[in-house]
Amino acid sequence: MLKFHSALTTRAVTTATETSMKPTKKTTRPATGKTSESTFITPAAPVIPDGFDLEQSVPYLLNRAGVGIGVAFTTYLRQFDITLPGYRVLASLAHKDQQAIVELAEHTSIDVSTLSRLVTSLEDKGLVMRRRDDADARSVKIHLRPQGAQLASQTIPLGVLFERVVTAGFSAEEVKVLKQMLRRMYTNLAPLGE
Repeated sequence: MLKFHSALTTRAVTTATETSMKPTKKTTRPATGKTSESTFITPAAPVIPDGFDLEQSVPYLLNRAGVGIGVAFTTYLRQFDITLPGYRVLASLAHKDQQAIVELAEHTSIDVSTLSRLVTSLEDKGLVMRRRDDADARSVKIHLRPQGAQLASQTIPLGVLFERVVTAGFSAEEVKVLKQMLRRMYTNLAPLGE
């Protein structure tokens, strides 16, 4: 079953006769905790398109590439005693230190509750620390500690190397366009509730 934002229904579906509308439901986005309303739609008469081939499906291909990269990268990260989500946190903080948990969740694509536990684990390892914002005592920011910055400097080049490997044979323009398309796909996920 697909879940589309009601405002996007006409764009996402060819004709009204192809769909069956169901009541609006409130959902919460995991990364931000924001609540939004979504309308569930399902095909009125589910039919497999002629010539459908799973291995030519964009979601399948993206997942296959993403899982493959993630598994391989995780194997290399083990030597640094860091997980892939942990790497994302360190890399994001190396790019922009002092982030609030919600901001960091958005940048790392890790939901807030999972990220909070991960940050605690990274704190226990001495890699990051939570500290109240000097400008706003109510706000807590996540900071890289020196050991975390050192680990980021060791692992980020590995991430860059992986990008070069998976884009081997691509021109610089192709890589640029690929990144733009992937960002657009991620944006397009919003109506689906991620």
